[in-house]
Amino acid sequence: MSNVDLELIERCLAGDQAAWAMLIEQYSGLVYSIARKSGLRPDQCDDVAQVVFAILVRRLSSVRDQQSLAGWIATTARREAWRAKRGAAAHRTESGVESAELPVSDADLERAIRQAQLRSAVALLDVRCRKLIELLYLTEETPEYQQVAAAIGLAVGSIGPTRQRCLARLIEIIRQAGAE
Repeated sequence: MSNVDLELIERCLAGDQAAWAMLIEQYSGLVYSIARKSGLRPDQCDDVAQVVFAILVRRLSSVRDQQSLAGWIATTARREAWRAKRGAAAHRTESGVESAELPVSDADLERAIRQAQLRSAVALLDVRCRKLIELLYLTEETPEYQQVAAAIGLAVGSIGPTRQRCLARLIEIIRQAGAE
């Protein structure tokens, strides 16, 4: 298990509500992607996410020593998505319309796990670096440097060097966590 996940789990077990919020934010994308690729509707994906995180609350202390948090969440999400899909099939609408099931490939699952791990590592950056990395790399559209500078309160000429320092720190966090 990565140090990032271990630290997050320890904080959650200590009752840190901010850590719980961070955990849910970090891993909800993984849960939703698995549920969507299982062919579930958005409302069913919401249900799957609620169930997965409710189970995690009850079993978090046992997850710590057994396997990676991302792997546990992915496995639980697959099981709950399967249950939701099976339940939906039993209660089909009168029209008989079902959503097409898209199989979750190992490559897709691995990508989703890596994305969750990256978001966990980004969350450990200081506020300025986290905001810079999110703006430059984790948003739909990459903003112009002028927009980034205004959002963070830096001079435009400082964005490049600050980005380099932030990326170096992110790489250090990822290496410490034992991720590739």
